[in-house]
Amino acid sequence: MHAPEVDAYIAAAPPVRQARLAALRQLVHEVAPDVVETIDWRMPVFRRGDAWIAMASQKSYISVYLRCMDGAAAIAATDPKLRNGKGCLNIPDRAGVPLAALAPVIRERLLR
Repeated sequence: MHAPEVDAYIAAAPPVRQARLAALRQLVHEVAPDVVETIDWRMPVFRRGDAWIAMASQKSYISVYLRCMDGAAAIAATDPKLRNGKGCLNIPDRAGVPLAALAPVIRERLLR
């Protein structure tokens, strides 16, 4: 189910990131249809039981908080434009969103 607060968060993002955030949201719902959306830490969080991931619109990129250093690093290694932090993947506006690579990591994080 889509939460109105997450709708508002995506709508408030710059146009270049609105489509990216919406695509990530759709992917999360495809992977885990029973996920619950909330706004926590001033960003959309997707929860399934104790498992969660989050996404955020930053200055010139989006962050996907996977809480999985290996998964984020493996995806970042596929494109030199991507960056990873501690358990997150940063996707600059100039880089493609690696939805196919994100799907198995999101699945592992939410459906474990």
